[in-house]
Amino acid sequence: MKTKIYISLILIAISFNSCKRTNCHNGVQDGDETGIDCGGSCLECPPSVTTLPASAILATTATVSMQYSGNANTSVNTVGVCFGTSHNPTTIALANYGQFNSTGDFTGQLTSLTPSTTYYIRGFIKNNLGTAYGNEITFTTTLGISVTTNSITSITATTATSGGIVSSAGSITITGKGICYGTSANPTTSSSTVASGTGTGSFISNMTGLNASTTYFVRAYATYVSGTVYGNEQTFICGATTLPTLTTTSATSITSSSAFSGGNISSDGGASVSARGVCWNTTGSPTTSSTLTYSGTGTGNFSSNLTGLTVGTTYYIRAFATNSIGTAYGNEVSFTTSLVIGQSYQGGIIFYIDGSGLHGLIAAPSDQSAGSMWYNGSYLTTGAIDSIIGTGLANTNSIVTVQGSGSYAAILCNNLSLSGYNDWYLPSKAELNQLFINRSLVGGFVLNYYWSSTEGALNLAWVQSFWAGDKHNLNKNTSCHVRAIRSF
Repeated sequence: MKTKIYISLILIAISFNSCKRTNCHNGVQDGDETGIDCGGSCLECPPSVTTLPASAILATTATVSMQYSGNANTSVNTVGVCFGTSHNPTTIALANYGQFNSTGDFTGQLTSLTPSTTYYIRGFIKNNLGTAYGNEITFTTTLGISVTTNSITSITATTATSGGIVSSAGSITITGKGICYGTSANPTTSSSTVASGTGTGSFISNMTGLNASTTYFVRAYATYVSGTVYGNEQTFICGATTLPTLTTTSATSITSSSAFSGGNISSDGGASVSARGVCWNTTGSPTTSSTLTYSGTGTGNFSSNLTGLTVGTTYYIRAFATNSIGTAYGNEVSFTTSLVIGQSYQGGIIFYIDGSGLHGLIAAPSDQSAGSMWYNGSYLTTGAIDSIIGTGLANTNSIVTVQGSGSYAAILCNNLSLSGYNDWYLPSKAELNQLFINRSLVGGFVLNYYWSSTEGALNLAWVQSFWAGDKHNLNKNTSCHVRAIRSF
């Protein structure tokens, strides 16, 4: 199919009355197609033409021009530039009649050209004597695909971001675009690449897996049916290798002896993470010299199961990650293992836990007496009248202060020392009832009455049966069993 090409023509037409040119040969002037004999006189001859180089060459357009000089009394029909994809283009179709100057020039714009095509151009003037052509010049239209490489941003030891802009003239289809990069100049699509789809427009490309402290070269590219076009080259240097960057995951699924934690390694620092996991202790700032668990290698999220923990103990944990530079730690988090009724803890056995889950009451593992009186031989008002949970220690202190030394229920508890704990006391009425409720988990009780520290009257104090659970006021001189407790 033939392509129609259009050219704009500029005509310069001015009359001249004299001519000084006499370059005739063999009786015929140069370019005289009529064969008129000059006879040595000045007759009309076609002017001389000089074709100038094309300029502003793009994929589908170019600017062409020519200069000419001529003779007087010559009628100018057409001035311009003829062009084509073959040598020695010519022109036909007379137009724009008029006079021309003895010197002149012409500039025109070629449009609808084909990208990446070589064209031949010649300036010309056609008058009544014939057509004069200038010298032939060639030019080649551009491909019509423009690619620009973005500057490099977000540079780390192992990652960086670039991208580009692709535009296309005419109907050229972009079948692929992206960036190519490597450690040598002028990378191509045979190097490492990050593809970003097809078509024209801007795009962003993220490079990963780079080497720290290394210089890289980057070019955006665009592919089409006949090849690949590359953009300008950008260079950058990855950051130096550093310790990994990571955070510690809060502890979950906490029991009396285990918990789950882990971490997230967001950057390996430019060197592969060869070990990761969680370390913990009971004093703070744990390291890999503390107790730890390993959870594989590499970056990203990981989890760790902490086992062999002690009930009711506060632990401090930090995620860790090791690369060729060393070991980095995440933020420190802490947790306390849960407490369970019936577990041995701090010198005794837990029989009550409050709403916080961290505090409660512990019973001595066995009775402190199989038969002890509440009073010290005299009926005295002690003021130990509180009965709710949390008042047994105050009751006991009040009883001992009033009754003094001797051998009775409250002082047996007050003087008790077990596993290094010396803060034992006689339970209040409500505390004794809680001890009865969980008696099977604590163990060691007999089917008898047990003293509480709650005073009922001058000669009375509260007891509870450990076979039916009923509560009574008994005379302080009654012999009953004694079980000490302490709080935590």
